[in-house]
Amino acid sequence: MIGCSYYNNYTYKMDDVTVIDHRGGQLLVADCMFRKHSPNAAIYKGDRSGLVTRDNLLEGFDGESF
Repeated sequence: MIGCSYYNNYTYKMDDVTVIDHRGGQLLVADCMFRKHSPNAAIYKGDRSGLVTRDNLLEGFDGESF
């Protein structure tokens, strides 16, 4: 994923959303922007094996999002 963007419009009450569900293999997430506008949204679910992240912008998420 290079140069992607995520925004959840909480007006529709979509909460508890996971943007990336990494189930195996290699994954590069670079130069992306993720904005959190719902209380229980998460960027990443997985064991981080094979995950490489760089130069991403996180708005509203804590530092442990990846």
